[in-house]
Amino acid sequence: MEWKTKISKVNEKEETIRGFKLDDLIGKVSFSEMIFILLQGKKPTKEEAKIMDAVLVATCEHGLYPPSTLSTRIAASSTGNISVALASGILTIGKFHGGAIESLAKILQENKSKTAKDIVQEFSIKKERIPGYGHKMYTEDPRTIRLFKIAKDLNINGSYVKLALAIEKELEKSTGRKLCLNIDGCIAALISELKFDWRMANMFFILPRILGLTAHYHEEITEEKPYRRLDENEVKYQGK
Repeated sequence: MEWKTKISKVNEKEETIRGFKLDDLIGKVSFSEMIFILLQGKKPTKEEAKIMDAVLVATCEHGLYPPSTLSTRIAASSTGNISVALASGILTIGKFHGGAIESLAKILQENKSKTAKDIVQEFSIKKERIPGYGHKMYTEDPRTIRLFKIAKDLNINGSYVKLALAIEKELEKSTGRKLCLNIDGCIAALISELKFDWRMANMFFILPRILGLTAHYHEEITEEKPYRRLDENEVKYQGK
């Protein structure tokens, strides 16, 4: 069996990643720049690296509420193992939690020649919800507003950002209520501007969120008693 890769080459003398010697990268490029090197095979511009930094910071942490955080803390409480705890949190990220990044990025990248009105109508006919819009807490997602402000200042607000915002307006016209472009949808538009394939989109949620989950893991094992469980009054039996 033969395995082939264009990503890296390692021997007893040196490691080469996408044509760059690792020794020439260590201490000279940021982690955001390394994302571009590994996933696109090139160094980003200063503007691209800056917006990537902003995206990673924006999604690191979002309180105790999300399932990824709760799962991490429950696993930490019952195992005390960081690998198990982080894996438990990451495994909750999917269609309804963070997964909208991939879903909307796919829509944007595969329908970039269509109008927002056409896209909204198509989903309305199929009776399907467009991912990346609406939020349980926000009528306007402050993280989206901030990221798009930075993107505009860096001139990284092209056709994908414009299409995502146009869809937001069309959805409001169609539904009669505000469904804000949330952080997932915002990131979907920005990584599309940065030419990242939609099939790797959820990584841009998973990677930074690991940092926040690590903080919750450590807080759980150092400040709480082990083995968290539901109290009897928190469970409602509905059987006969």
